[in-house]
Amino acid sequence: NIRLDDDMTGDEIKKLRTDRGWSQKQLGDYLGVEQATISRLERDEWKPSGPVQRLLALLASQASVSLMAVVPE
Repeated sequence: NIRLDDDMTGDEIKKLRTDRGWSQKQLGDYLGVEQATISRLERDEWKPSGPVQRLLALLASQASVSLMAVVPE
């Protein structure tokens, strides 16, 4: 289970992404950050804050999200 608090781990963020079949770039596009930032998040080298943190919590709270509805190709 993924926690909805401020301390989501890199592994939890990666699971959130991979459970949806998203690439790091696709998650970055959704969050408004670069792919490199997603990589740093997943390696616990950077902690999300502000809007990024809220969007991750929103994703974690949803049972499923259609990528096509979120990120244009």
